[in-house]
Amino acid sequence: MGKKTSGSWLDLITGLVPSNLISAFSEGETLQVVFVALIIGTAAYSLGDKAAPFVYFHRAAFEVIQRVLGWIIRLAPLGTLGLIGNAVASYGNEFFVPLLKLIGSTYVACALVLFAVYPLLLALVAKVSPIRFSAKSWKRAAVRVRLPVLRRQPPAEPADRPGPRRAAV
Repeated sequence: MGKKTSGSWLDLITGLVPSNLISAFSEGETLQVVFVALIIGTAAYSLGDKAAPFVYFHRAAFEVIQRVLGWIIRLAPLGTLGLIGNAVASYGNEFFVPLLKLIGSTYVACALVLFAVYPLLLALVAKVSPIRFSAKSWKRAAVRVRLPVLRRQPPAEPADRPGPRRAAV
């Protein structure tokens, strides 16, 4: 019982606590960073209103980071276009042939899985007719597409209201 095993809970906890907080962030030690964040978050929560400036600062920092990431995401297509332009300028039109072969083979593989592998699995493993399954799934998808349109209809008029009623459309 007193013998220490290599997988004890003490080893687990010791592995979670970083020896240096900055190195844990810079070396990508995700588990250690999450552990430290949980400890800091718990401490801030337990302080209540005393930690309001700390929480306010980090919320503001979060908003700034979200805004910068939004800009990066919006500009990513321009960067991709620049990389493709650089590749075309460096390699010429021969650059597109392997790329188009890759895209074509990916589409062929996806079609093979969709129209051969999945129906075989449905028929042999699930014992379901692939045609009936596809018909029902397409029907459900069509209903999900129509639901938002159906929800936009005006509410029904109350039955006790005097006067002429509108014709239902």
